[in-house]
Amino acid sequence: MTHQSFQSDKKNEGQTWLSSGRKNVQGIADPLKLLQISVYLVVVATAIDIIFFSMKYGIDNLFDFFYFQMKHDRFADLIKVSLSFKFITLPLLNKTAFASWPQLYQDYLIHNPYGGISSLWAGDLTHFHHPPFSQFLFTLCAYFISSTQNATIALWVWFGFYMLGVIWLSHGVQHPGNRSVRYKLVTVILCLVTYPAMLVFSRGNYNAGFTSILIILFLVHCFGQRKVSMGSLLFLAVAINIRPVALIFLFALPVVFGFKEAVAKLLFTLASSLFILTVFFLIEQTLYPDYVITNFLRGLEIYKVHYIIGSLGDSFNASLWSLVKNGTHMASLPLNHGDQWSIFLLVSFMAMILAILSIHAHKSKPAVVSFVLVCLYVLLAPICAEYHLLVFVAPLLILGQINSKNILTNQDRVVFIVSVFMLVPKNHVNYVGMPLTSIINPLILLVSLFLLQNMSLRSALVKTA
Repeated sequence: MTHQSFQSDKKNEGQTWLSSGRKNVQGIADPLKLLQISVYLVVVATAIDIIFFSMKYGIDNLFDFFYFQMKHDRFADLIKVSLSFKFITLPLLNKTAFASWPQLYQDYLIHNPYGGISSLWAGDLTHFHHPPFSQFLFTLCAYFISSTQNATIALWVWFGFYMLGVIWLSHGVQHPGNRSVRYKLVTVILCLVTYPAMLVFSRGNYNAGFTSILIILFLVHCFGQRKVSMGSLLFLAVAINIRPVALIFLFALPVVFGFKEAVAKLLFTLASSLFILTVFFLIEQTLYPDYVITNFLRGLEIYKVHYIIGSLGDSFNASLWSLVKNGTHMASLPLNHGDQWSIFLLVSFMAMILAILSIHAHKSKPAVVSFVLVCLYVLLAPICAEYHLLVFVAPLLILGQINSKNILTNQDRVVFIVSVFMLVPKNHVNYVGMPLTSIINPLILLVSLFLLQNMSLRSALVKTA
């Protein structure tokens, strides 16, 4: 390149810069640096939160940091639920090894709140509300604990499955440069040390962890690489069978590939989901004859009474229902469940309209569209515990896959800031006995949808001016 052409290029770059009218539009050009910054922010925020927790509750209680501050419920979402399958686990009471179990696990077996068929018809909590594939995973874990006579080993095996998923994810993402090892390392760190990941481990909710990893894989392939294999579609189909609200991510296919090309992919994903549903329902019914459709529906109704209408799902919930229900409670507004539900439906409809408009306006911005879909995934389900916020790793990875010639727009900055905010711990500030995160998280997500739509409108007005 000659000196003259170099000067000409520099002049053109300067004119482009000035015409943008905003000095910060160029942003961070290095996608890996962007991901590294997200890791730094997560680590710093975690350190600050640990210091705050130590000052408020004392160093002796530091181990409660990632346990919802409930010692009696740690690892419950795997161990307690699996031990509730008494037709499998009850013989453990007569085993010699049971006496050496931690007291917590012994209590999970002896005083388990999740009952079987008798509890179902008494209107008490049961384990029948899980979809067939999830129910099968719990049944499998129950058989594993019964055969090994050791619940701790089950925790490590399920953690091992999660790690395999993380490693698979790290190999599935691609860095546009030649620093793939560092990029994979950052991916692994985001899936291991963020607050939602810690909740997965401490609660033992590996179903949520598996679902998040599968969704992230699908979104990274779809938006980051703009290609989906049959394997990517199967990832989504499995995620749908663990957490049905993941159906929302089907909308990614027509956005990325156009409706005509997406039809076959949509049909394959739906057919795969139905196949998995049918096969594992039949398998589970064979293993557990009480698991029939009527009992599943009855279990869902009981879950609704206790978790949605009742208070069991109020804490650490990131959905719009949490914003409405806990918000009206904190504000001491005299609203009954029917009024709250009507507000929830109205706000959910508003969020969907904002999302549709944002997706239409930002179709050329993959990180923004993936972020909007992730927001809907969290906001629309009445119960969305904070371990599901792990899916916000996906927009960060997609942002990190832009090449060095792309610019980081203000919309991308919203995606980056809010995604990192969802991944950092902030679980120790309470008001009226309720963690403020149950208000802050859904409110931030709703506001971010407003911001993205407002930015698209302003951009459209500038173009037409």
